[in-house]
Amino acid sequence: APVVPTAPTFAGTTITIPTVAQVTYKNRADDSTVTGTVAVAEDETVTIYAVASVGYYFANNVDDEWSFTNRG
Repeated sequence: APVVPTAPTFAGTTITIPTVAQVTYKNRADDSTVTGTVAVAEDETVTIYAVASVGYYFANNVDDEWSFTNRG
């Protein structure tokens, strides 16, 4: 079944991970699952990507990876 990931939001130093049924969000740096908020250190970039649960998929034209940079 198709599912659509929602893009995380970014407030300069903190990424807020949305809650979407059948979607898991992960940190590209270490492939760890992330929920809630993720801190971004000054001058660092954090890339978050979404993974559909088993039996679900994203359409080819759907964004499923986002990068956020804390510019200080």
